[in-house]
Parts: sequence; C-alpha cells; structure tokens
Amino acid sequence: SWQVIGMSRSLPPFSQPNFRHLMVDVSQRSALLAALEQIEPPQAIIHAAGSMAAATLGNLDPQRSESLWRLHVDAAQ
Repeated sequence: SWQVIGMSRSLPPFSQPNFRHLMVDVSQRSALLAALEQIEPPQAIIHAAGSMAAATLGNLDPQRSESLWRLHVDAAQ
C-alpha cells in the first residue's frame, strides 16, 4: 500500500493510517530541505501548493513576485 507524506503550513483536517504530515512552508528552502531529510526518497511528488497575485504587467510588487516564484518554482525544483 502507498505511504503518503503531505507537507503544508497547517495541519490537515483528517487522519489516515498511511498518511504522515510534516508541517513546513515549502516556499522556505531551508525548512523544505530539513523536512526532506526526515523522509525516504519519494517515488512520486505532487506539488499542489499555490498562491495567486493579480496585477497589470509591470505593477506586481517585486517582493510578491519573489514569494510567488519561491512557492511555485523553487519548491518544485
């Protein structure tokens, strides 16, 4: 049977015998690397973390752009 490990900033609203949760902000690289050291190498990864910011081209705040990049691109790498 599958062993599933979920990573998120908050606890999930359920508990399952084959599910393990690690509380981590995947946009924080050092925290993500520390969490990954706690588990066996995965056979599959599903990256479903998300956030959105809308603005006209050139008007998105640079700090917000950086946080979106860390969450959507860096965390997936």
